[in-house]
Amino acid sequence: MNNNCLNTIRRRNYTSRLINPFSKTLCLLAILCGLPACSSNNAYVNKNTQQEDSVAVTVAEPIFLRTPGNGADSEQWEQNQNGHRILRNVINPTITPVLPEPEKANGAAVIVAPGGGFISLSIDNEGFDVARWLAKQGFTAFVLKYRLIAMPPVLDASLADDQKRIQENHLAINRHERAKGLQFFKAPKDVLEDSSDAVKIIRSQAKQWQIDPQRVGFIGFSAGAVAALSVGLTDDNEARPDFLASIYPSMMSRYVPADAPPLFLVIAMDDPLFAKGKEFGLIQSWRDAGRPIEAHLYERGGHGFGMEKRSHASAKWINQLYDWLQDRGMVGDQQANTVTSEASKQPANFNVTDTPIGHFLDNPEAKQILEQFLPDIVGSNQTSMIRGQSLSQLRRYIPDAITEEKLIAIQEVLDDVINKRKYNINFKA
Repeated sequence: MNNNCLNTIRRRNYTSRLINPFSKTLCLLAILCGLPACSSNNAYVNKNTQQEDSVAVTVAEPIFLRTPGNGADSEQWEQNQNGHRILRNVINPTITPVLPEPEKANGAAVIVAPGGGFISLSIDNEGFDVARWLAKQGFTAFVLKYRLIAMPPVLDASLADDQKRIQENHLAINRHERAKGLQFFKAPKDVLEDSSDAVKIIRSQAKQWQIDPQRVGFIGFSAGAVAALSVGLTDDNEARPDFLASIYPSMMSRYVPADAPPLFLVIAMDDPLFAKGKEFGLIQSWRDAGRPIEAHLYERGGHGFGMEKRSHASAKWINQLYDWLQDRGMVGDQQANTVTSEASKQPANFNVTDTPIGHFLDNPEAKQILEQFLPDIVGSNQTSMIRGQSLSQLRRYIPDAITEEKLIAIQEVLDDVINKRKYNINFKA
């Protein structure tokens, strides 16, 4: 992986980036990984815009994860009935930055990995649409186009022929996966390599992107969710993200190490692939390891909903993801959290009611205050489980350890610190 592989970032219109759109839309059957059937309309219409709700985002040039080889022409771009693009036969992996307005940037980065059964990518509904939403909230997002299992081209034939061909290929891929013992349990080697490279490149370029290298997350959908789990559980610590979001993954139990990243998980109970008649061992695996997990199990939504509204509840998953990231201190104040060592030592707005405990622990001065009153909490090896809680919230569970008197005393010290500027931190009442 060398810097010559990195493209110069240029601002450009959303509809003119990446690959030239295909000249003729072909029909695609909804396959096992939940892709909707393609429209037979030959006109390619990209319904995405670069600006919504008066918040602009910038989609930059894609960055190659390795020196590009021959075969870019093998990529097939198609469009489904909802106007979303589907991509197949990727052999040159890239990440495409989707950038927030500079004044809105919060210093955190998120890699977005679309799904598609490792044979295609739902590049809009589970890729750019997600990245653009995150960028509007201040995240620096990167859409990962990872390598796929090769598929024969879909010929210009009847719908029945195309459906049969895709069904046969998918069955063959399933047999191949089962023979290797994968069964959507872990990502193929190429996909794990691409996911790991994406994390490493983004961290190595943290200063360029004005992000915190310790706040790089990975969100994946379906097969992309399996990629998220695989890179999150890799033995390569440099490639392991700081937080994971796995949206309708395989729910099989697996080994989770004691230092696994926090996990946000979403699945619909009527998901025909990974929920119906299945055990939810993945949740228990995270709990058994003592690692933070937040799981949202929706009654309806099916598989592959992405940014589509399949039910009122499941459509709110991305807002709940944002709330979870706030609780874990991954969002924070926009300008205060841009990556500089001084800024990371001085987060703003300390108070016992709203400030996550993680902010206290990450700030040496604030941690010193907390340690004066709650040494058992600061010295506990379980602090990772409570980083997203405020002191007031934690008091509900351990009222004997965190008394009202201690909260008042801590608040008084914080006020006094501000008045006398003892610790050079800010307080917001």
